Amino acid sequence: MVDLDDIRRTLIACRDVPWSCACITPQELEALVAEVERLRAVVADCEQSYRFAASKAEAKERSAVVAWLRGGALGTDFTQHESYGHAFADGIERGEHRREEEP
Repeated sequence: MVDLDDIRRTLIACRDVPWSCACITPQELEALVAEVERLRAVVADCEQSYRFAASKAEAKERSAVVAWLRGGALGTDFTQHESYGHAFADGIERGEHRREEEP
């Protein structure tokens, strides 16, 4: 990853030094640094939005599974096991179904 802080420090340190490189001006370099910072902020916002959307999707799926288990997912032929469906649903609501390495 580009070290923007290092580039900024160099720009500040060399602000009064005449540039011999004809390929880019200090202003263009400053504009590039600003654009990279802007794009990093956009990426951070996108990542945050994605995490939020994924979180909502997971919660919706978890709710659907819990409702399915509480609604007799084991079938009407197994009414003696109805409490298992509720126990499984309770465990899912508590997050017991998640792997330990998952956050």
